Parts: sequence; C-alpha cells; structure tokens
Amino acid sequence: NAVFGPTRNPWNLALTCGGSSGGAAVALATGMGPIAQGSDTGGSLRTPAAFCGVVGFRTTPGLVPYYPKLLGWDSIGVTGPMARTVGDTALMLSVVAGPDDRAPLSYDVDTSAFTRAVRSPSIKGWRVAWTPDLNGLIPVDAEVARVAETATRVFRSLGAKVESACCDFSEVNDIVLGTRGLSMVANYADKLSQWKEQMQKGLVWNIEQGLKLSPDEIGRAEALRTALWQRVRAFMETRDLLILPTVAVPPFPVEVPYPTQINGKPLDNYTQWFFLTYGITVTGLPAISVPCGFTASGLPVGLQIVGRRRQEAMVLRAAAAFEAAAPWADRIPPVVKHERGITPTGSPRLHAAGAIAGS
Repeated sequence: NAVFGPTRNPWNLALTCGGSSGGAAVALATGMGPIAQGSDTGGSLRTPAAFCGVVGFRTTPGLVPYYPKLLGWDSIGVTGPMARTVGDTALMLSVVAGPDDRAPLSYDVDTSAFTRAVRSPSIKGWRVAWTPDLNGLIPVDAEVARVAETATRVFRSLGAKVESACCDFSEVNDIVLGTRGLSMVANYADKLSQWKEQMQKGLVWNIEQGLKLSPDEIGRAEALRTALWQRVRAFMETRDLLILPTVAVPPFPVEVPYPTQINGKPLDNYTQWFFLTYGITVTGLPAISVPCGFTASGLPVGLQIVGRRRQEAMVLRAAAAFEAAAPWADRIPPVVKHERGITPTGSPRLHAAGAIAGS
C-alpha cells in the first residue's frame, strides 16, 4: 500500500497477506478481533483468508445487501463475512444478510438457517466434486494442489462421495476481461486523467483494458458468462459441492505486485493468478475459503467449498463438518507467539461465539 505501507503475512512477514481484504484477514489471524467484513469481486474475501489461515465467505450476490454501490445491479462484486471459525462466520452472516431496498439485488432469507447449519454438521452421503484447477483453467502450484487434495480424504472420512470432476471453465478469461473491464471503467475511468501516476499499475491496466473494449466484446463476455452458468448449473444438479484450492499459489513476497508465472508457465495478464476464485465469482455460486493445511515452509493453504445457488446453509454445514474433522482455529501465527510469548488456545477473545456464550 503506497499510502500506509504493506500489510504483511502473519505467518511470514516477508510475504503478502493477499487482498484486498488483507488487513481484515491479518486482524483475524492475529487475534485483533473475532469477525471482519470484506468485499469480493475476483476473490478479495477468499484470497486473504487463504493466505492468512482464516475463513472468508463469498455468498450468492444479493444475500448481503451491498450499499452504497455505483452499479447496484452488478452481480460480480459482493460484500461478506470473515472470521477465524466457521461458526463465527455463520453468526456474522445471520446478522448482515437480508433485504435492503437500497440494494436492488438483495432478497429475503431465513437467516437462522446459517447458525443451525453449523451446530451438528453432517455431510454423510453428499456428492462432492474435486478439481485442482477448474478443469485445467490455470496451472496450480504443486504443493498447493497436494495440500488441498488432502481435503478429499477428510470429506471421504465424513461419509461424502468424492469424485474428480469439473465442467468446462475455459472461457473464464474472456468473461473476466469483459465484465471486469466494464466495471473498472464505470467506477474509476473518470479518475485516470488526474491520478494515473498515483494509481497502482494493476488498476491502471484494468481501466485501460476496459476502455479498449468494444460493445461487441462486452456483449460476448456476458453471453459467455450465461453459457458458463448453464454448464455449471447442470453440473451441480448431480453434485452437492465443488471443492478446489482457493488460490493457485502460496503467499508470495510482499514487494511483488502479483505472480507472472506459475510452475514456470507465464500468465497472460494480471488477473489470471486468481482465476480459481474469479472463475467461481462469475458463476454467482456461494464459495467459502477455509484453511486446509500448510506448506512445508509453514504457509497456510485454503480450500474453496462451492455450493449451489443460494445454498449458503449447505456450504456452511460442509465447512463446519470439515473444521470439526480438521480444526485450525488454535493454530497461531508465529508473529503472535513471538509478541505475546505464549501460545493461546481457544481464547474467547479470538472467537465471537465463545465470547457470546461466556457473556
């Protein structure tokens, strides 16, 4: 951050915490607070959650009202909860979800279903599809893929029926360039002439790429997105969940703006390194990122659990079952251990549900 300086990863201070809700994820991981709010377009709830070892939940567009928002009918950007545990995430969601007439996509929902879903979670007999890379959409770091794939064994141990399967996501790049470009132009193009030199290079690239789009390209991107939705809808009719790594790479050096290659394969543009989250974004399906393990160097790896449209309770139920079988909330980042000289376990200060129960 050119204004305030970099926010560093609590598991390794030389590395990035992810963004854009990176500060929120770091605050959660280090015990500064039990819950946080973030926004998510390409993965800004899920990526920092994965990099920092916490939970980030991108819900169905409209479930959490997003206001104020320039493009009120836009379904790409959402706002949602983050926490250290699935239970706290469900608790926060039960408060912030629901209708708000100022947000035209918002809708009514039984918010009590979210906390009920995590109380006695079971996914026995559920049909779960696993993919390391959205059917070859982008390369994935080998260690990230290995750690994330261990989650399939946890799901099987919980009685789920896990298969390797995924539908066609090959047109995500064209969808992202069209939909993201339009949004960037609407939100930021008027600032380019005055503030270009002060803007981040990635933001400038996004705006300028959007300004180059023709009406035909924008229309084609929306048509491709609709076709992707129909493929995903049909795929999920016979599956309860889709699981995959949250991010294709582990946290990288904080001074590096973004990865330009994965496994030695160059990436075509700035957005591709987070296509595992962006690919899910453009489907409109709910997706939660939960910690699923660590790399050999001690860096968190996130697992994305994706559900059917408006089935947040099912996603939370699966995430809670996974958490119960492979708990993570008491794994404390080294920076906290060093500063405090202790290893807190289950502190109610770190868990909203625990604090409420004890009050």
